[in-house]
Amino acid sequence: MNPLDPAVARTAEFLEHATSLHAQYRAGQIHVHVPEGLSDGARALEDLVSEHLPASHAALQAASRGLFFSLPVAFDASESIGPYLAIVDRDPAGEPYRFLDMGALIATHPSAKTIRRRFVRFSTRCHSSWRATRTRNIRPCSRCR
Repeated sequence: MNPLDPAVARTAEFLEHATSLHAQYRAGQIHVHVPEGLSDGARALEDLVSEHLPASHAALQAASRGLFFSLPVAFDASESIGPYLAIVDRDPAGEPYRFLDMGALIATHPSAKTIRRRFVRFSTRCHSSWRATRTRNIRPCSRCR
């Protein structure tokens, strides 16, 4: 047996998975996927993360004692695609939870120029930092309306 056979097999498996994930992304089958419990606006986000995303919470807690706390330690790069960041936690079916990385979306989306222009125009017009309503619609502060 060639000593490289296991490495070649793992590489081939990874490439098959990456190709499949890319095809799903291009077909529009990859979407934001988070636990339903994260929508509870009455509780603190940290409490919700610790309850609904225990593996991510444990990774963030372990990293908080180190130098690189701000790095995305709970993300699973092998399951992330396009602007969708996968985390180490999985749903009951074994699928990774995915969040939308707005920076990656703005940088890679075909209408990124339009999105950037609107954001820059809004952010320079409003004297305070942007605010979001509960439905995530961006709106200017009361002085700038």
